[in-house]
Formats: sequence, structure tokens, C-alpha cells
Amino acid sequence: MGILKGSNKYYYDYHVSDIVASNLRDRIEYGLIEMGAYTTVAFSHNTSGYTNLQKYSDTVYEGLGPSWVWQSGVTTHASADAIVIPSGVWINDTFYDTATTSGVYEHHIDYRNGRVVFANSLSSADTVACEYTFNDVGVYLGDSEQWKIVINDLIPMFNQMGDNTPSGLASYLKERRVWMPSIFIDVYNRTDNPAELGSSAQLAEIQVFYNVIANRPFDCNTLTDIIHNQKEDAVDLFNPNLAPTPLGFDGSLQSNAITYKDLASRQGAYYWRTGFIGQSRLRNVYNIENLFTSELVQLLTIEYYTPQI
Repeated sequence: MGILKGSNKYYYDYHVSDIVASNLRDRIEYGLIEMGAYTTVAFSHNTSGYTNLQKYSDTVYEGLGPSWVWQSGVTTHASADAIVIPSGVWINDTFYDTATTSGVYEHHIDYRNGRVVFANSLSSADTVACEYTFNDVGVYLGDSEQWKIVINDLIPMFNQMGDNTPSGLASYLKERRVWMPSIFIDVYNRTDNPAELGSSAQLAEIQVFYNVIANRPFDCNTLTDIIHNQKEDAVDLFNPNLAPTPLGFDGSLQSNAITYKDLASRQGAYYWRTGFIGQSRLRNVYNIENLFTSELVQLLTIEYYTPQI
């Protein structure tokens, strides 16, 4: 037994604050997909012009959106289009399956950044097309590269960045962009109290901060209302230390990928705790440099046992 309370846990595991933050990110992203906050780009749709991916480098070809939908089996809003999860790309009008293609056109699909990355350089004459569904809203944690861009670069650069299509932003790699609208989630100000006398159970009250950033007032208002409406709701949480990671380090879809809804299921193998959102407060709404932003604070209460995280 170590000298620090809870030292049976591995230092590099997720601890309570990060468990909460990562779960809320996955929950909101999944919930927005259920609500139809996505766009399907397909040859048969009026979005067919966006199936042609924009070349960033000889090996990287990008599509629309902050990320591409990989979650299958989601029950979406009746008004929403069907989700298309890409399985390959068309190169010069010939289809190449991601799982089986090797050699010159070997590639993987980076769902996290909404792009296709090739193992080898393509010719400047090659055209690359893909059918996919992209998330209309970027959902990130407060320690993400995107939040650093917001703080350091976005406001002074915003009026010079043009539109949000790949052609308008082709000079910026996706890691250096912030898609509009976006939600940023951070966890601060945790207070623990014993759940009962003599028990190792703790009641943790955690303040969760949401920053909404959009280039249209509609998106800012809608996302603010959606987040605020989660007050007085129970939130099922899974343990990311045990659960398989759906996307690999390169953004590719793993064979054992499981969606948030199944990971957090109380009957599932990875369920951890259920939290309760008792308060939700809208702190600031403002417009700066044609960016519409809001900040919400929610109080999430969970009961947990130190040795079991």
C-alpha cells in the first residue's frame, strides 16, 4: 500500500475530473448526432460537390467538418439524413476499399479530423472523392489544441480566414483550425464530502464549464439552450481506463469501437457511476469580432469510491 491515499491507481490513468470531462464530451457529441446535428455528403445528395476532397499535401486530403461521424446504430431525428460511414475512397473514379487496399493507394480514414491520409504521395493529377457524414458541431475539451487556437489566434485571425469550406481554409491544416460552431468543456472547482460516516464513498461536486463559440447567433443560442436544458438530469458515466478507445492515435476507426451510449450503459461492462446535474447557470453571452459566444457553468454531483477508479 502506497503512502498516498488512492496510490493503488496508476498515475497515467484517467482520474475523476478527466473521467467526467471525457464522458461529457462523448455524451454531447453522441446526443447532437441523435438530434441530427450532422451533414451527409454523398453523390446522390445536393452536397455531392463536396465529395471531392481538398488536397492539403501529397498524402492528406480533407473534407468538411471538424470530424466525421463514425458512430453506427444511432437512432437519429426523423428529419435527418441517413448517416454514411465511409469505407473507402474513389481515386480517379475507381473505388479503393480502406480495409483491403495496399500499395500506391493505401490509406486510412482519419475520423477525428475528417480527412483521408495516404501512405504514399499521390500525383497532382489524382482526384480523391469520398462519401461521408460530418459533425456540424465540434466538441472539444479545454486542454485541446483547438482551445489554444481560440485563445491565441482565432479572434485576431477570424476576419481574414474567409469561409468555412475546405477551399477557403486550405492553407490551414485541420489541427490549426476551429470549426464553427464549437463547444469546449472544462472541469474545475471540485469539492468532496464523505457520503456517510466511516465510509470510503465520497460525494464529489464538480463545476463543469462550457464555452460555446459560433459565427451565427442561431448556433450559439441553440447550443446554449441544449446544454442548459441538461439541468436536473442524470448522467451515466463509463470508465475510460477500462473501455476500448474507438479511434486510434491516427484517427482511424478501431475494430472494437463502442459508442458512448453502450459504453455508459448501466448494464454494460464499462459503466462507472451516475452523476446528477443539479444546477446550470448561464454566465456570459457576448459578441466579439463577429463571433457569438456564451459560457455556462453546471454543477455535477457523483458518488465514487477512491480505490475503485
